[in-house]
Amino acid sequence: MTAPLSFLTSGDAGVTWGLIAAVGSLVEVLPAGTPFNLTVLDGGFPAHVCARLADHASRRHGSAARLQFVPFRWPPHCRAPALEGSLLTYARLFVADHIEDDFCVYFDTDIVFLENPAPLLDTARAQPVHPVWAAPNYPDARFQHQIGRQSAVLAAGTTPDELYFNAGFLVINIAEWRRRGALHTCLALAEQHQFISHDQDALNVFFRREWARLPSRWNHQLYERHDIPADAALLHYSGRNKPWHCGYPAAARQPFVDALAVAGWPGWRAKLNVRQYLRNSPLRPLLARTRYSLRKAVGLSGTKPR
Repeated sequence: MTAPLSFLTSGDAGVTWGLIAAVGSLVEVLPAGTPFNLTVLDGGFPAHVCARLADHASRRHGSAARLQFVPFRWPPHCRAPALEGSLLTYARLFVADHIEDDFCVYFDTDIVFLENPAPLLDTARAQPVHPVWAAPNYPDARFQHQIGRQSAVLAAGTTPDELYFNAGFLVINIAEWRRRGALHTCLALAEQHQFISHDQDALNVFFRREWARLPSRWNHQLYERHDIPADAALLHYSGRNKPWHCGYPAAARQPFVDALAVAGWPGWRAKLNVRQYLRNSPLRPLLARTRYSLRKAVGLSGTKPR
């Protein structure tokens, strides 16, 4: 009997549509009947959504599919900075506490799978020396820049070509993760340095020069770009603007809408939200320049120049 594949994700009610699309697309790209365990570190997803996703997985994969929603528990004495008020960005660090397998795929809830990720686990098992597999960050994949702008000490000795990875999609060697104490060390790093990119920065510092590189098609980041290459295996709607927001470009949003339909939510439409619409508008650069000009005209302090 084939051992189940292990997956981990996390989020709260604010990313519910993202969870539906991510899980729906994963269920679809895995061959029917694939045994897998998906653990969701749950910050408050609606119960009816969890139930419908579990039902969707069982219809395609039968009893081989197992979804479990586990409440996320934050260490009470940790003072690592929150991301827009949420500490769930650190959930991936807790993988060894929730996954019994030696290898696992972690994915953010702003991801849509276009291809089966199972072969990546086979590759990782064949090369167990690496603690984590990831794709370089976009648009800036320079470790020196991403870490150096926060800590010259942490970036000391790096070269301009040393890469920085994006943590939205990871293939994790849990045995190595656990052996090296990744959870506690990364939390301590994030608390000490108050990183801009939170656990992603901490992971890059901790696993510097030890992580293995995935092809960029396994984390095609749609951050201020909306092209989708023909060979893309995974779409990552990284950045502040998300495909469930009003005004998101239609062509880039379509795979997300398709994933919702597959999961059982056909006919989805984003709710009207003027603020989100303006943030996604092609006129955004013009609006930003206009706002800056107006602020400059009256003085940045808000008082009119004499």
